[in-house]
Amino acid sequence: MYSTGNSRIDYVLKAILGFCELLFPERIRGYYLQGSYATGDPTSASDIDITLLFRGDFINEEEQKRAWQVDTLFE
Repeated sequence: MYSTGNSRIDYVLKAILGFCELLFPERIRGYYLQGSYATGDPTSASDIDITLLFRGDFINEEEQKRAWQVDTLFE
């Protein structure tokens, strides 16, 4: 929807969001970019900080497990 001003980072963000949409169809209410890319002052060493907001509670333990696995993939 918005750009970080860095086409490479924008591409990575779109890929991550697409991946999450495949894993959690119609379950994610919003994505929030945080950290230096959100404030507009990233450095060459900056990471990408994203918070996912789910619709309601996890529907089962499997969904919760997948969410934690996704979190560890991008650390």
